[in-house]
Amino acid sequence: MESGFKNKRLENVKTCLILMTTNSRVVFPREIGNLSNLAVLNLSTNDLSGALPPSIGNLSNIFHIFLYRNSLSGHIPREIGNLGNLSNLEMLDLSFNNLFSTLPASIGNLTSIKSLQLALNSFTGQLPQLLCGGGSLQNFSASSNNFTGPIPKSLKNCTGLIRLKLNQNQLTGNVTEAFGIYPNLNHIDLSGSIPPVLGKATKLRVLDLSSNHLSGNIPEEFGTLKLLHKLMLHGNRLSGDIQYKIKMLANLESLHLAANNLSGSIPKELGGCYKLLQLSLENNEFEGSVPSKITNIYSLEILDISSNFLKGEIPHKLQK
Repeated sequence: MESGFKNKRLENVKTCLILMTTNSRVVFPREIGNLSNLAVLNLSTNDLSGALPPSIGNLSNIFHIFLYRNSLSGHIPREIGNLGNLSNLEMLDLSFNNLFSTLPASIGNLTSIKSLQLALNSFTGQLPQLLCGGGSLQNFSASSNNFTGPIPKSLKNCTGLIRLKLNQNQLTGNVTEAFGIYPNLNHIDLSGSIPPVLGKATKLRVLDLSSNHLSGNIPEEFGTLKLLHKLMLHGNRLSGDIQYKIKMLANLESLHLAANNLSGSIPKELGGCYKLLQLSLENNEFEGSVPSKITNIYSLEILDISSNFLKGEIPHKLQK
């Protein structure tokens, strides 16, 4: 090991190891697996380099592992799956590193995992099909990697899912088939088509599916998301019209639908979204006139309807 760990007596560490160092080029300790009593491992934001050693699978009492924002490279050792039998690992954060290769199938053995963070690495291959075999997963992010293939159908087991981020990958297949009912879901980023079953995630407050190459229509089931504050679907390939049920989103503050292939008229029902602050409809194929009922949205601060096929005059109240 280099500078940061050279003078540390790791064998004396009992239950919690937290490192904050300004030294450069600190190599991840290969002996980490000797700390059999360790419950919390937090070595995040330390510019650690090197690979994760197989001995990490020996941490028989570990609950939380935080290794985000380092310079770790190589692959995740298959021994990580041992923690499913030896410990009750609940949180594993490896985001913001230089890890690559495919994920080991053994990661599906982590049946107690609640938060799994893999974003902003260079992982390839498919997501493990038994990713949520234990049904405990609540927060999962694998965004900004090079994953391919289908979204694991085991996500249907994760009824407690709260946050899911899979955007900026090359995932394929029918996204809808992989989704179940998530009553506690409040944030989601993904690619593919929009699953109508998201309409059953009635606790959603922020739905950001922007810039994900999504196609198809905006599901009318979105009208049931009564708590939604922000709906961001801009920068996709969505087509069809805006569902009239949008008026049922009485708490909506931001609606971003710009840069799609949406068509038809701008629905007058938007005037029922009285809390709207931002309405962005530019760069679509909307036709007809701007409905006068939009002037009922007294809170509106930003309205952009440019680059469409609209005609007629803008309602007088919107010109002020």
